[in-house]
Amino acid sequence: MFCVVPKPEPIGEGKNPSPKTERSSEARPKGLCPRCGEGVLDYDGTLNLTCPVCGVVESGCFT
Repeated sequence: MFCVVPKPEPIGEGKNPSPKTERSSEARPKGLCPRCGEGVLDYDGTLNLTCPVCGVVESGCFT
């Protein structure tokens, strides 16, 4: 189970907020961000996948 907590968009960045259609919607470590399609996802200190470009955080747990 994954949940996405998006970071608020900075005003005036000039980036196109529309999502790209060719990227995968599955979040994987070292994969492209499913939200912006530009950043490479990596784990933070609490084992959440985070995007350094748009700030999206994907967390999940397994039992």
